[in-house]
Amino acid sequence: MANHTVFTQANCGQISSPTRTDGRKSRWREHKIARRAELLDGTLAAIRLHGCDIGLDDIAAEIGISKTLLYKHFLNKNGLTNATMAHYLETTLAPRIQSAISEKFGEYDLTRAVITAYIETIAHDPDVYLYVMANTTSRDATTQAERTIAELLATVLGKHLRTHEMDSGGSVPFAFAIVGAVRLATHWWIEHGTMPITDLTDYLTMFTWGGLHAIAAAEGSPAKFTSRPRRSPTDTHEPRQHTSAVLLTSHQTAMDCSIQASHGDDRR
Repeated sequence: MANHTVFTQANCGQISSPTRTDGRKSRWREHKIARRAELLDGTLAAIRLHGCDIGLDDIAAEIGISKTLLYKHFLNKNGLTNATMAHYLETTLAPRIQSAISEKFGEYDLTRAVITAYIETIAHDPDVYLYVMANTTSRDATTQAERTIAELLATVLGKHLRTHEMDSGGSVPFAFAIVGAVRLATHWWIEHGTMPITDLTDYLTMFTWGGLHAIAAAEGSPAKFTSRPRRSPTDTHEPRQHTSAVLLTSHQTAMDCSIQASHGDDRR
């Protein structure tokens, strides 16, 4: 019985040991995550302070660690760049867009609010955006950012289309197209800055709203869209009559006037 008791205690010790180890691993993992977030916050602060041309040595110095230790957390410069963009998306860009979507706006105001949130957030941190674009060797960082925003937008579009009993099958490609267009236009604007931010917002809102209006007119259905007659986008007036029709109408009007005049002469 004593042996059994010793065996049981030994087993209990063996069973509880991994639990304590797992607890230590969990705390260490949480510490690494927190430390990583601190380093990324420091990287963003360094970029904002010194501009998009800052190097790793200056980033490490600003944070107060060695470049070797920075590499320990992010492997290389590309890893740090991708992590910085992901952290910026998670802590800054996505929350502002989510905040705009959560407002009780009408459809047009919602469209404008989301576009405004994206442009103004990037405009407030141009050095962060330009640093990522200049230092990443792949599109992983920006692609993930676009995907996250597009998936959020697709959810909203799909809900609106279904609410109005329209075809929501295109909500995902619609959302990715809108995000891609807005991002590329904002990228151009950040690099060139040839117009006020209000004009950029107006143009992109007009562009996006026009597309959404066309989607709604076809009830979200590609079949309905392709089966309907379409005028040129620049033709905002009623369709003009063909020249021959205009001439025929003028000729008929002249004949009617002649007949009326003739009848008047007979009555006299």
